[in-house]
Amino acid sequence: MGRIKVVLLGIAYLGLLVSITPVTAQESANEQKSPAKSTATTKQINPWNKVADGIWKVSISGFPYSKEEESNPEFALLRLSSARYVEFQKNAKDFVNDHKVFKHKVNKLAPCKAPKQKSSKDEPAFWYVIIPHWPSSTAICHPYAGGDEPGEPD
Repeated sequence: MGRIKVVLLGIAYLGLLVSITPVTAQESANEQKSPAKSTATTKQINPWNKVADGIWKVSISGFPYSKEEESNPEFALLRLSSARYVEFQKNAKDFVNDHKVFKHKVNKLAPCKAPKQKSSKDEPAFWYVIIPHWPSSTAICHPYAGGDEPGEPD
């Protein structure tokens, strides 16, 4: 189970990294372009979308470039305030469906269990939750306390 968590976390981080990479736009240059007149501009793309108060989301669609991978999951990375995380824990499936985290409703969501925290600080101010969602409408989730590295998996 720990290996699956590491793989899912890695995929989510890679997707997040790809979605926030700066985009460079350049005009086509003629052959005698002066170096002093650079037309390149850089714009930072923010992948986070506010869903509601205390709920932010990054969506990563399934891999669209291969027919063999049509059955692979799409991902959502949620950033929840501590209060919203408590709400999420009460019924994660209803929370995900009520806030339309995915295009299609989740029919089955495995129980979410947060890893032990390295330190025993006060309640974290926010939580990150990684959720892969397969086309069969099955999902699993992996919550992590914000601002604190997770401890060893169970």
